[in-house]
Amino acid sequence: SRHAVTHWEVIARYRGMVSQIDDSVGIMLSALENSGQLEDTVIVYLSDHGDTSGSHGMMDKHYILFDDVVRVPFIFRGKGISHSVRDELVSVGFDLAPTLDELFGVRSPEAVGKSLVPMLKGETPCDWRQFINASSNGQQFGFFNQRMLRGHRYKYIWNLTDIDEFYDLETDPGEKKNLIRVEEYAPIISDYRKRLLALLKEARASFSCAGKTLLTGSSAGGYASWRLLNAAPELFDAAILMAPAYLPSEKQLDVLAERNIPILLCHAHHDELISFDLTIRP
Repeated sequence: SRHAVTHWEVIARYRGMVSQIDDSVGIMLSALENSGQLEDTVIVYLSDHGDTSGSHGMMDKHYILFDDVVRVPFIFRGKGISHSVRDELVSVGFDLAPTLDELFGVRSPEAVGKSLVPMLKGETPCDWRQFINASSNGQQFGFFNQRMLRGHRYKYIWNLTDIDEFYDLETDPGEKKNLIRVEEYAPIISDYRKRLLALLKEARASFSCAGKTLLTGSSAGGYASWRLLNAAPELFDAAILMAPAYLPSEKQLDVLAERNIPILLCHAHHDELISFDLTIRP
């Protein structure tokens, strides 16, 4: 007979998968050791995101920027790497590339992040970042854009479609009490908002999307993608929409065609992919 799967059963299975990954890492390490390659190998263990797994009474990872989701493992092992736990604010996405570049003496295009090699050697950088930002673009549930600025004690989250969030991580490490409307924190919140805006402006200068392709792989993101194309077509020279749930009207297509924006609309059905170039129309 069938029964509804409880949240605890989902969490148990999730943790079982984590244990399976840990076991697989052990198999890999044993293979490296048995082949004599372990001491000549740098191992980096990380994740792209976490999961609430019942925290805050929630499952999954979308439309939230709690530490459960954004604070992930970032573990290095290798010759010359010190055995220590650091509390500096680091970025898995940005700091990994410059770190590997320095470790292996590779010269690549200028990276946005910072090398972690001094920390891996046990040193304490004197000019390390005091704030770090992250974002969530609501790919699964629509237009739930969020931007986060986190320091060692406080975290501010800007929400496009809801009230903002502000947490004191020292007194509330579980992020259960939103202090955004507490007058006592107003000056700190104002400072964090200004810092976040400055970081976003700097990032826009570094990651200019002019002349780029708008790519979305989510069904719920289709509506937001069309809004963006209509509002700021000058930012893109092409658009690729994968299996969008929202389809543009003929009028919208005519407007976009007038703006000479090539659009590739892809519908996926099982293992079959059918593509339509919407600009090739009479």
